[in-house]
Amino acid sequence: MDTPLLFEANAAHPVVNRFVEKYQFYRIDHPCYLKTVPNGRMECWKIFSGSFEIWDDSEGSFQAAPVTGGYPATQNSLLFRIKEQLFCLNVKLKLTAILAPAFGKLYPVRLSTNPLDFKEIEDLTDITIPHFFDGNAISTRVLDQWILGLFTSVLRNKELETLIQLLGQSEIQTVAELANGLQMNSKTLHRKTKRYFDLSPKELLSIFRFERTAAYLKSNFANRLTDALQFGYYDQSHFNKESKRITGFSPKQLFERMSLSTHDLMVFEVEPDSVG
Repeated sequence: MDTPLLFEANAAHPVVNRFVEKYQFYRIDHPCYLKTVPNGRMECWKIFSGSFEIWDDSEGSFQAAPVTGGYPATQNSLLFRIKEQLFCLNVKLKLTAILAPAFGKLYPVRLSTNPLDFKEIEDLTDITIPHFFDGNAISTRVLDQWILGLFTSVLRNKELETLIQLLGQSEIQTVAELANGLQMNSKTLHRKTKRYFDLSPKELLSIFRFERTAAYLKSNFANRLTDALQFGYYDQSHFNKESKRITGFSPKQLFERMSLSTHDLMVFEVEPDSVG
């Protein structure tokens, strides 16, 4: 199977860069499955050509995704099926995006909902592929201007802003350290993270720790997996178990399937009568 093509670019505008981690443009020419590795990020997409489906455990089947939509930060992997040629723009949002008053216009999924409870993105301007992609690379000017038009000001929620900053620090490895950084007890912290992200503090920390470790090891896999110790795992066995729990694969299996430049997506060939 030919590997899907992925083009990536960071937001260039300093204000937009505060909210957008990365623009990704996918060109997929052959049927395949894509499976996410939980990364603590919120993402939204716009399909320009083709379509994709997302596996719904409750229905036991794939459900068609809308042309525009988004899905929340989650501790579970999501399975996508592409059956035809697909051209799709994906926008990875930083957690700071939820501080913006217009967040809901770009990202229509409530953080407490099932990822499959899709809605169309509001106020999406009529962006076409030539606006941002020349066939070789992404130009962010038009995309930045669109985002900037939505996120021109920030809500002053200092508590939430501090929580987001702490989650991004590799030194914060325990719930107690996170609670201390926010100067609150563990029960209050649990209530806050469930309110903001529909995840417990432990779940949030485990996702961000695994994401940082996976990003490092994907580019440095020649190093021993015991390097994961520096990210707060007790030993290699601990990291192996977390990898199996979060992704369903061992670290070796995981990195073998990460054929794209991004470190949070696995690629599988389509097999008849199989969901991957």
